[in-house]
Amino acid sequence: MTSTFHYDSSNHFVLLTQIHGSIWPKVILPCILNIAFICTLIYLRIFYGISLAFSPKGHAFTSPVVSFLIITRTNICYARFTEARSGIATCMKSCRELIHHVVTFTRNQHGPRTVKWRFDLARKNIAILRFIVSVLEFESSKFHAWKTPALTEREKRALISVKAAGDNNERALMVLAMFLRSTIGSHIDYLDKPLHVNQELKMYACVSELVRGYHCLSRLIDTQFPFPLAQMNRTFIVIWVFTLPMVLFHDSDDKVSSVVATFFLTYAFIGLELVSVELDDPFGDDVNNFDILGLAKKIFEDVYICIHDIDGEEASQRLREYFYVQEKHDYDADDRATQSTVSSSARVLESSPLAQLCASNTGKRKRYHKRINSDDALRRSSMIKSPDAGDEMSKLLRHDLEINGPQINLHHYDSVFASSEEGYAKKDIGIHHIYSLASSTS
Repeated sequence: MTSTFHYDSSNHFVLLTQIHGSIWPKVILPCILNIAFICTLIYLRIFYGISLAFSPKGHAFTSPVVSFLIITRTNICYARFTEARSGIATCMKSCRELIHHVVTFTRNQHGPRTVKWRFDLARKNIAILRFIVSVLEFESSKFHAWKTPALTEREKRALISVKAAGDNNERALMVLAMFLRSTIGSHIDYLDKPLHVNQELKMYACVSELVRGYHCLSRLIDTQFPFPLAQMNRTFIVIWVFTLPMVLFHDSDDKVSSVVATFFLTYAFIGLELVSVELDDPFGDDVNNFDILGLAKKIFEDVYICIHDIDGEEASQRLREYFYVQEKHDYDADDRATQSTVSSSARVLESSPLAQLCASNTGKRKRYHKRINSDDALRRSSMIKSPDAGDEMSKLLRHDLEINGPQINLHHYDSVFASSEEGYAKKDIGIHHIYSLASSTS
């Protein structure tokens, strides 16, 4: 996970020499290769009388085209970068304003059902923002939304039941937005004095604004920089830059100035292309990417403060305990292979007498219970046992309202989902088959 990167633009020395966050580590290799190329040209001319230089007229004609392509790509990528930051700001602003409206509109109501309604709405507000983080960082973290510990067990089951093989969590966020709207609409049953219609519409507007910001981010994720333009840009730059030494060496006998010019021109053109690549995808683990989770944590703290302000420290602390930031677990190859083997064996032996023996062998399974995708971890992270406000109106959630209902074996679901591209996707088996398989193995 990346952290927010700051620098002091007024300190010229640090700005010129700092390596952390710089493009130097990525551009230095092309610079060295081009320097080695021009040094080879110098060596061949001096010791063997071989000259590979050619007229600079071709570069003179194509340099405006190369410059135009580089500047155009950089401007487009920077526009995408700022649009992505604007979308993140919209989502976080909407979550902050929603909890502020909740506290303001129900300031004078302190009944137990009112406190529960506020708590459920605050928790879902946190969960949906955490989901946005998981969606944006899915390509780098491969963290699936239904594993988020901020969710209840019923919500996780509901998300699994609507999840398609290969889906990158996008649908899950829309389902959560629907649940959040349902919780807002349940104020009639939970508040001592129901909200005025204008107040209710104001809260719905916050959710709509959050979804709008999410769609903006989703559009950027799903729409890459046009490939033909990227290919043309890269082709022109590579050919132009790596033939530059032969042009500079044609009209100049000053070997030092040719080497220096080659180095800085390579740094300028290749460096701008690499900067564009970084700006094009600001979601991930790179130093210059957005620290989305760090920004989200600030919103979480605002939610805790608002609940503390209206319902007291105990309610605020209870809300903190329900939310856990997902920690990354770096499994070694043996752990992953063993876990995959156990999941595969469970599918083969589930109908045999050995299945009972495997189920009773708790010593061997204990290590996997500590994983975030294990059954025990799912139950530990789903601390809320009573239905949330508005859950009774959702058919996706109602089938899981019984606490003692069937439990999903997440080991089995992980193995099924991991093999979906090779098996289930080819056979066009839907998620309902996967869900039924996962339920039957528990």
